[in-house]
Amino acid sequence: MKEKIGKLSAWTVVVFFAALGFYAALGYVAVSSVASANSLEAERIMSESVSEISEVINALTDKSRELSELIVQTDNEARHFENYAHILFKDTMVLNVLLAPDGVVTQAYPSAENEAAIGIDFFVPGAENPEAVRARETKGIVFSDPFNAVNGEAAIIARYPVYISSEEGAETFWGLLSMSLKYNEITERAGFNYFGDMNLAYEIFLKDGATGEEKVIISGGKAYDKASYSKKDFMEKHLPISSEGWYFRVMPIKRWYTYPITWVTAAISIIFSLAMAYIVQSNYTHSKVKKQLEEMANTDPLLGIYNRRFFMEAAKMHAARSARIGTLSYIAIFDLDHFKYINDEFTHLAGDKVLIDVAEKVKGMLRQYDIFARYGGEEFIILVSDINEPDAKNCIERIRQEIHNMVVEYETQKISVTASFGVSPLNKEINLENSLKFADTALYAAKEAGRNRVVFHEEEGGLNSPALHE
Repeated sequence: MKEKIGKLSAWTVVVFFAALGFYAALGYVAVSSVASANSLEAERIMSESVSEISEVINALTDKSRELSELIVQTDNEARHFENYAHILFKDTMVLNVLLAPDGVVTQAYPSAENEAAIGIDFFVPGAENPEAVRARETKGIVFSDPFNAVNGEAAIIARYPVYISSEEGAETFWGLLSMSLKYNEITERAGFNYFGDMNLAYEIFLKDGATGEEKVIISGGKAYDKASYSKKDFMEKHLPISSEGWYFRVMPIKRWYTYPITWVTAAISIIFSLAMAYIVQSNYTHSKVKKQLEEMANTDPLLGIYNRRFFMEAAKMHAARSARIGTLSYIAIFDLDHFKYINDEFTHLAGDKVLIDVAEKVKGMLRQYDIFARYGGEEFIILVSDINEPDAKNCIERIRQEIHNMVVEYETQKISVTASFGVSPLNKEINLENSLKFADTALYAAKEAGRNRVVFHEEEGGLNSPALHE
């Protein structure tokens, strides 16, 4: 059965997936390069931000220390607080400054806007302020969680502990300096806005050295689901601020599938893979069409063996080769005996079935390089090449016997069939034209002698008939 032209070639599938894999690999390299470049850029900005935030907090700590020392050294009761608080308040990041000796707020700056804060006790038993307690314990600046100030602006509170040193070197807790800071200005000064532009999230957090518990002080950038990331996805740096465990963390919110280049390369991969598969399939289809057209031109449509035109072209080439190198070949022409009777008695469809079965039988007995064709009607022709005379005679005789022993079944009928053969040499002395003529004469002699037999034409002249077969 002929292969359908529309069938997908295995090579098409192989080429498609091979090309897809190749372009996908290139896409992976491209996306990885972009992601790596973004990570390097994020790490660079992170390092700059670490430096900036450290400078901001350290500068704030230094100012707080200077203010506390100035207040305490000049007047332990801090009667001149307002005269010095404006020094710290000049920084636009500061919303207000509170002074709390022993943890109780006694003064505020600006005073008019912060009267409500006077009298607040950060160390009320059972309701201590956690940042105030931690500041007293760590002797370092401590920040609260972000909140909305009275004016609606986001803010955080910094608690700075004030200690007095005695002449013996002992330190005594004096109180707290508390500052409300503009949250957005802190993040802007530290350059955190870049992270949002780069589709990154960030956190500044304190880590408890004993429990490992994290407390986020500042966060921002793109929203993200922290549980969906592993630790290896984060970039993390320690912040050298006071003595506490401050850390800065950046999260790469932009997954590989969110990069435009991912989908561009995916589309290019598919398009180019389909294009290459299309080219391969087109070539395959073209070759199949060409092959089928050649087969249609060279084969008999009913029997599926070569036709007379192809046989003559192939025989001419073979005859030229035989004449050039001196090989021995033989041409045998045979037709089915009393074939008209088969058509008349059993119908032409039965005759077609006989022709098909005979062609299949003979084709199976020949070598691949022998040429077998329908010569016309019920007449067939064979060219057996590179063979001596005894072997050629045996070959043709076996074919005759196989046909003689055949019983063709058509519907309920069983049809017997025989064939008559005329054989002639094809060699240096006998060219193709004469060989065909001699084979045809030998066939006629086989018919005259009673059919169902093989008659050979001898080179010495005349016809030689082997033993007759009934």
